[in-house]
Amino acid sequence: MDSRIRFRNSLRFKISLVSFAVVILIMAVMLFRSHRERLELIRMQEEVLNELAVSTIDRRFKVSYEILETGLTQVLANPAIAEAFYQRDRESLEKLVMPSFERLEAVGVCRFHFHLPDQTTFLRVHDPEDYGDDLSTFREIVVSINEDPQRKPIKGIEKGEGGTSLRYISAVYHGGEYAGTVELGMCLGPRILGIFQNVSGGDWFLMQFNEWGARRIHGTDSSPFPISLNEEQLLYLGNGRVLTETDPPYVIQRVPIADFKGDYNYYLKRIFDNSELIGLQQQYTRDSLMFGFSMAIAGSIALWALLRRLLQPLLYLEQKVRRFEAGTLDESIEVTSKDEIAYLARAMEKMRQSIHRREERLKRMSFQDQLTGIHNRHYFDQMINEMEEKKVYPISIIIADVDNLKFINDRIGHAEGDRHIADSAKVLKRAMRQSDLVCRIGGDEFAVLLPGTCEEAVIRIIERIQQEIDLYNEAIENNHRKMEISLGFATCYDDNESLETMMQTADKNMYRNKMKRKKEKASSF
Repeated sequence: MDSRIRFRNSLRFKISLVSFAVVILIMAVMLFRSHRERLELIRMQEEVLNELAVSTIDRRFKVSYEILETGLTQVLANPAIAEAFYQRDRESLEKLVMPSFERLEAVGVCRFHFHLPDQTTFLRVHDPEDYGDDLSTFREIVVSINEDPQRKPIKGIEKGEGGTSLRYISAVYHGGEYAGTVELGMCLGPRILGIFQNVSGGDWFLMQFNEWGARRIHGTDSSPFPISLNEEQLLYLGNGRVLTETDPPYVIQRVPIADFKGDYNYYLKRIFDNSELIGLQQQYTRDSLMFGFSMAIAGSIALWALLRRLLQPLLYLEQKVRRFEAGTLDESIEVTSKDEIAYLARAMEKMRQSIHRREERLKRMSFQDQLTGIHNRHYFDQMINEMEEKKVYPISIIIADVDNLKFINDRIGHAEGDRHIADSAKVLKRAMRQSDLVCRIGGDEFAVLLPGTCEEAVIRIIERIQQEIDLYNEAIENNHRKMEISLGFATCYDDNESLETMMQTADKNMYRNKMKRKKEKASSF
């Protein structure tokens, strides 16, 4: 395709042609409108900076809690840790969790606790020599989870012995018995405040309300502004509302943050130097005056109407770009002219096609487990939600857990362990019907969604799974690779019970099956 554009077809030629017809009055009006738009742009920039500060806090806290939750999930996935904690073997527990803490420490985790049910510290992984102290008087988050009959995980901000941190605490069970709690924390100190500063600029300070108004806990710089607050400001922040003040050239933001109970006892203060924007506004004003004076003698009567006609393809491209921003990538771009806009349209169409293909490929990859080739947890959760909405019963779920994977990884190697997981997925797939959905939801854990399947049918499917496992074991020579899978299922016949609850029931049944098989194997010896 010839990318060269003839001059007579170029946009420059067309604009040059109509620019000779000018009128002072029209250009003066356009100058005034341009000046108003510049002032509006500066105002919008200030609002964007303010919104950016708030969104930065929300995103960073969300990411931090996800890191803490994922870290706890990985820790609790190791049954040896729960057993060592249950046995109160502090030395073994420290050895088991120290590698995990070193990895978590690299992403900002600074607190790693194990607490006993009586609210005393059993092990501080970050300070192993300090333990046995009573937390009941100042660690309400520890007391709350112990007083909760269901002992649900709790996340939030709380001040501890070592300072104020984002915390995530969860109960630890061993053999169905409550052993205590495990907690991860990410310090609300210079590290996080430095991230806020790098992302949205300004100086950041972590403040805590007290009887005098507020006190500073951490900050990225020394603040030239007083930290005292009046009653109206305290009430405003206490209701969770962002307080923004200006003291030219500074913009001062106070963003309240809630602790784990939902009380706004802390806030983040951001001080942003607005001198650059103010200087830009003044420069724009000077430039506008000079431009208006020089262009008053060179306006054009026909410029507005003619340019609208000539630049109609550009408006068409703008509409297409806005559609792309909204996520619509399946509409093609078609411009029949031969000027620069047409060339730009053809280039944009190639980009659209490339992005569309890439998004489709990424969408497929986001739902697929790379090791086994089957669907992953993300896809399984989406299908669970769809089943909840369709309400097509009965629905059954099978939870499958590959046994002895740690033994294979340690004895033969992780590559062999990966192969064992992939073979397990193939065995499960062979035992399923075309309508059944097999997904890998964890390291060695699979889930099978069986729509329109009653309990009797599930039992037959589990029998087929066992037959496939037996065929697999007969075909391999390495006894260390013998496949053993613990299975549990649950069936839902109406919407009185959610599929999430049913999945938890299936998981518990799988765990009972695993324990039963372990006992049978132990008794055989």
